Amino acid sequence: MITLKTPVARKQQGFYTFSADAVLILYFCRLWSYNQKYIKVSFKQHTVGQMKSVKDAILEGIGKQYLYLRLRQEERVKRELNTKYEGQYRNAGLVLLFDVFMALAVVVAVALLAGVLYLLAA
Repeated sequence: MITLKTPVARKQQGFYTFSADAVLILYFCRLWSYNQKYIKVSFKQHTVGQMKSVKDAILEGIGKQYLYLRLRQEERVKRELNTKYEGQYRNAGLVLLFDVFMALAVVVAVALLAGVLYLLAA
């Protein structure tokens, strides 16, 4: 399991911890791995004594709506939230946001490739 909670990568209790800068790299690894049981990205954040930021509130709302629209049953939502998103709607919203950005990146890459092929063929 990879947890993102410290500014440097280090091994602690058998797990590696990475900074938030490594999130995209780890996410791409998860997408391109053939078997996702070997790479699991964990988005833990310590918020003891802190107020929720606007960013976290928005991600939490998006994640909650996403899970309820996709699964439609309270029991299934709770099970999915605990197994895949570590019990936080914010993590579900973050994963959904990354998925949208990845889809946009694929569209842009295909458009650039089509443009280059068009210019080479002309």
